[in-house]
Amino acid sequence: MTKASAASPGPGKVVCMEDPPSPGPLLELGTAYWTSKAFLTACNLGLFSLIEGGNDTVERLAGALSLPLRGTRYLLEGMTALGLLEKTGEQYRTTPLASAHLVDGKPEYMGDLFVTLDRHFFAPFQDLETAMRRDGPVWPVDSLGRRVPLTPEQSELFTRGMHGLTGATGAAFGREWASGLSCRRHLLDIGGGSGAMSIGAAGQAPGLRATVLDRPVPCAVAREYIAAAGLSDRVDTLESDIFEDPFPDGPDAHLYSNVLQNYGEDRCRGLLQKSFGALPPGGGVVIAELVLDDERTGPPFPVAFNFLALVVTERGGTRTYDEYRSWLEEAGFVGIELQHLFGPTSLVFGTKPEAGPAA
Repeated sequence: MTKASAASPGPGKVVCMEDPPSPGPLLELGTAYWTSKAFLTACNLGLFSLIEGGNDTVERLAGALSLPLRGTRYLLEGMTALGLLEKTGEQYRTTPLASAHLVDGKPEYMGDLFVTLDRHFFAPFQDLETAMRRDGPVWPVDSLGRRVPLTPEQSELFTRGMHGLTGATGAAFGREWASGLSCRRHLLDIGGGSGAMSIGAAGQAPGLRATVLDRPVPCAVAREYIAAAGLSDRVDTLESDIFEDPFPDGPDAHLYSNVLQNYGEDRCRGLLQKSFGALPPGGGVVIAELVLDDERTGPPFPVAFNFLALVVTERGGTRTYDEYRSWLEEAGFVGIELQHLFGPTSLVFGTKPEAGPAA
């Protein structure tokens, strides 16, 4: 009779094996793109706007979209399961969440953002591993792997999509401006896109002027939103290349909102140094970006953004407060502070010394 090993249970002992963790979270994670793509497709089709327009049954919606009944039914059922629709009998209606943010024409409409994500950014994620191995973008790039500029049509859609994302952030920025930055008189919104941040600031601070600096297509879109907000007398646009053209004299505050995360460190540092040279003594710079924690493992959305940065930017990515602080200090700014703004966005402030940089 062989001797039992030290790890073997003695006579009459019952071995209690712990159940392994449920694989449910892994299944949910691995199939998340199923529901994500269905949701993005619903936005691309204008499903929620069509439902509020009276196409509230499978048959009516299928007719409006010229789609077969089977796929239409699955999409409606899926959006109901996700909490974006409610069903009574054979009729569907939008939930408050979908009605507020996914119906075109509503003040808080975000549908263009999700259309942008679907049309521009979903496909590149299939090549995430390629982007990791290449250490460069996979879309859109030329034969040498360099990023290709967006077409005017793509640029317009992207600008409108970003407006849906930054509208609420702009309103929060306006409240912050009115409470803590009202000493500034002229804001230069560098790479300002649709002008959402300038609109938010000017809307809360009656004495503020703002200039949205960007390429021609975003500036044209910005002028529409500025006019709709009734702020054309105080918010204007300047068509310019943020890297190639000099910044204008006059503004006493520079804003980078969702800009620096699209570029590599050298270009970011160059922009901040350029701002320092253009600002008057006492002028300020504000960075409104997704800021990582010190361990670079949170918050979730800034961490997830880095996957997008891998596939569509050359050297972009989110950074920690310490990284932004070091860049600002290197440029000559002082009084650097971090403050949470809204959602995943935080603000990093810096001031150009009244006496200029130390000798």
